[in-house]
Amino acid sequence: SLGLAARAVGPRAFVERLPIKVSTSDGGEDSSWLLSVLRGHVARATLDFFAAYFVPLQAWLLERAAALGADGRTVEQKNLHNLHEQVWALLPGFCASADDVASSFPALAKTLGTVLNERPELRPPVLQGLSAMVQHQRSLREVVPAGGGGGVEVRPTAAAAAALEAVGKYAKNVLPLLFNLHHAKPA
Repeated sequence: SLGLAARAVGPRAFVERLPIKVSTSDGGEDSSWLLSVLRGHVARATLDFFAAYFVPLQAWLLERAAALGADGRTVEQKNLHNLHEQVWALLPGFCASADDVASSFPALAKTLGTVLNERPELRPPVLQGLSAMVQHQRSLREVVPAGGGGGVEVRPTAAAAAALEAVGKYAKNVLPLLFNLHHAKPA
């Protein structure tokens, strides 16, 4: 299946071979259905690629949806909003398999905070992604000889420790935001 191919090659190679194109005009080429193929089949992913490819795509979808809404094209507007949400639904898969958290999370952190603060409908995939990221990094362990006693010690890999440290630097910003969101009155 196409989803298994996406998983095998990773999202970067998949999108390079089958770019995601969104058309809002009749007869325009549209391959936005590939977003649903990718969902649930993200492996070998990097946060850097999500930030470079999917963050600009979701921003364009949101801007274009607003323009279509202003033109009274509400059906197309709703379709683009759905695609916007599908892009964000990919985030948990990227976070659960990212191997570049330490280097790429700092650049993505502000965007995630903005989304959490301003887009209530996107909070579930963003929070799920953050949770998956931390859980994945915490699961990366190595067994090393213990100093002098002849035993062994199980500890996070160096890459996982660096990733958790990078994410932890933003906890002081994210925790108050989550607390405020949790205690906010529902709309």
